[in-house]
Parts: sequence; structure tokens; C-alpha cells
Amino acid sequence: MKRLPFSRQMWLSKHASGHCAVGRMMLMRKKWTHSKCPRCLQDNETNEHVLLCTDVWATEHWEKLTKKLDKDLVSMNTAPELRRMIIRKLYNWRRRRRITAQITNKYGEREASDHQDKIGWTNLMLGRMAPQWAAAQQLYLDWLGRRTTGKQWIIALTVKLLNISWDMWDHRNRILHASTHPWNLLKVQELDLKIEDEYRQGYQNLQRKDYKWLHRTLAATKKLTTEVKQQWLTSIHLSRQTYERNTTAQYQAMRSERSTMIRWLTGVPPRTTENQTEQANGLA
Repeated sequence: MKRLPFSRQMWLSKHASGHCAVGRMMLMRKKWTHSKCPRCLQDNETNEHVLLCTDVWATEHWEKLTKKLDKDLVSMNTAPELRRMIIRKLYNWRRRRRITAQITNKYGEREASDHQDKIGWTNLMLGRMAPQWAAAQQLYLDWLGRRTTGKQWIIALTVKLLNISWDMWDHRNRILHASTHPWNLLKVQELDLKIEDEYRQGYQNLQRKDYKWLHRTLAATKKLTTEVKQQWLTSIHLSRQTYERNTTAQYQAMRSERSTMIRWLTGVPPRTTENQTEQANGLA
């Protein structure tokens, strides 16, 4: 954990506990009206689904990351048997398959794999490694006569796996926030409809100092970014609310003067309430 940036450590805590902003949590928090994965559109997106998503782009990105991991394992002097075991297991775990080929056990990789099966390979991607991996790698390093240890190797491997998990999360978010994503296109359409409605209202219920919000043409406002559009809508809504609030306050301030004038014109006794006065005036 200490080898990761602080911001990534915070993300990992939320991701490992399932509380990152996946579809399932966004629905629970009422931020979204659904729990779909933004890549494959499957319901109930979880933190595990971020790694296992079967979307074409997600699969392509995963394969790039695992190929790089395979090269990194070679540069880390990983025992070939361990390297093949880890890559094969990850490949089958993501495709929900079981290994049918014969498993070697030259350095104890079979025991490490069996132990990891019990812990889970999703947990492997979260840094929960079977200790037998370090022991098996230590045997290989001793055979090579290297001074590095299996513990150092497994720490370096853990960091690489955590970074792969982050890369899959980052890939998911890049797709989610892309301007061409169907959800974002729909959101832009909704904002444009609201903007058109504001322009149809024009300067109605706006103070003169707030006319500035409509100085830009409708076409120019529609070309703004999504964030700026939301800010623009919020600003003009607040301006209209301010106008209505000030108008209501002015109406209430003239209440007594109106009551006096109505009584003088209609001859209604002073004890009559304003509502009764207005009703009497209406009947007259």
C-alpha cells in the first residue's frame, strides 16, 4: 500500500470494500436511476464486475494489461512455472473457466494455486496473496543464486496487480465520461431542452441585472460543455427565484395600504379581514 500514491490508496480502500462509485452503489446512493455497467450495460455493476466485464473494449484493455504483466514477470526473474500458472489462472478466472491442462509443481506452484483458489482470484487482484507464492519463488531464486527474496518479489507483484485493478477502473471511467457515451448524449439532450425552455421564457421574471444570462444566443449556449450548461441553468433558475421572492416581499409590504384602499372604495367595515374584503369585492 505504501508504494501506491495516497489518492490510489484511498480508492483501493473503497474498491476493495465494494463502496466505490460502481452502478450498484450509485443506485443505492440515488445518484443513478439504475445499476448498469457503463461498458456492457449489465445490471448490478459491482467492484468485481469492473475486472470481469465482458465488453469488447474492456476485454481488449485487459489483454493488453496481462501481456504487460507477463513481460514484467519475466523481468522480475519469476520462475517460468509460476509465471505461466499466474497468467493462465488469471486468464481463466476472467472467463470463468477452470484449468484442464496438467499443472506443474516444480517449486510448489500447485500448492500456491490451490491456496489462492480458496482465497479467490478476485482477492488476488486486491492484493490478498497466498503466502505460498513467495515460498515457491524463493526456491527458484535460491536455485538461481540470487540475493533477492520471495518476499520482495511478492510485494512487487502485488503492486503490479493493484495497478492493473486501477487501470481497469480508470478505463471504465474514461468510457463512462466520454462525450460520445449514450448516457452523456441523453444528458446533453435533456440539458438542451431545459435551455430552450429558458429562452422561450425570455426576460420574464428576471431583474434587469440578470438579463446577462440571455445575452448569448441559444445556439452558442448549446455549444457549451455539460458542466457549464448545468451552471448556466442553475444561475438563471436562481435569478428567476430571486425575482419571484422580491416580488412577493413587495406585495406583502403593500398589504396594509391595499386593505385601506379597498375599505375606502367598498365601504367594508375595518374589522373585516383582507380575504373577506377581497371575497366581498369579488361578489360585488
